[in-house]
Amino acid sequence: MDGITKQSSYNFDQYAWPPDGDFYPGRFITDCVHLASGSCRAAYLGKDTSTNQPIVIKQFIAERVHASKLDRYWSEDIQASNIAQDITNKYNEYMNTSKPIYFVVPVVHHCFKDIGRPFRPSERVLIEPYLGDTYEKFNTNHGLVLKP
Repeated sequence: MDGITKQSSYNFDQYAWPPDGDFYPGRFITDCVHLASGSCRAAYLGKDTSTNQPIVIKQFIAERVHASKLDRYWSEDIQASNIAQDITNKYNEYMNTSKPIYFVVPVVHHCFKDIGRPFRPSERVLIEPYLGDTYEKFNTNHGLVLKP
């Protein structure tokens, strides 16, 4: 992935999120540079071939999540992000702040056959902008909050 490294970060000043345009097969690719894993998901560095911007491609860890539940879990992730953004929009309006808070709402995409391993053709994955190598996960699916 030319020009995309762990030191890269998504340029929100120049590119919209969610990204503009069609999510055609092969738009999102990865060299499978592993970023992190949690109890249910693994995250890999990727690239949006339309914008050349770094992204994160997340997949559920197959042996930990039953395949029949994947669509529901991805939908719940999107719904939770949308609800968080709605609450934040009300907060930003109430506070009338010059530094509003935003949530990144991920998008769900089907893998193309050439996205790269360990992804399978037609697997549904979550796509998010890559925030850089200084980002640290701050919670888990089980409610644990990690403190520095």
